[in-house]
Amino acid sequence: MRIANLAGRLVVVTAGRAVDVQTASGNLFSSEPEAVYSRWAEFRIWAGQADLRGGVPFDPADLGAPSPAPRQLFAIGLNYRGHVAEAGCEHSTPARRNTPNERAQATSWR
Repeated sequence: MRIANLAGRLVVVTAGRAVDVQTASGNLFSSEPEAVYSRWAEFRIWAGQADLRGGVPFDPADLGAPSPAPRQLFAIGLNYRGHVAEAGCEHSTPARRNTPNERAQATSWR
């Protein structure tokens, strides 16, 4: 069982089919995908006991971000060699960037 955002609605994907959470829960949970995270413990209990048979087939292209409006964002800074080594990554040589003068010459009308 997995949760997903199908065309903007929270669904549980099981056996390759999507079960609409708002409908299956009798409106206990919202259709908004991001709303489930603030009630995660309660949702897990419900989902573990809910009858999630049925559902509808879906096109994976219709899946959206599981959290369309995340409250937090985590990133790893690798902008210094020390950060790269600390993260256990390999240093790579960045692609050469054109100077402002080169960019201006490339876009000027001749």
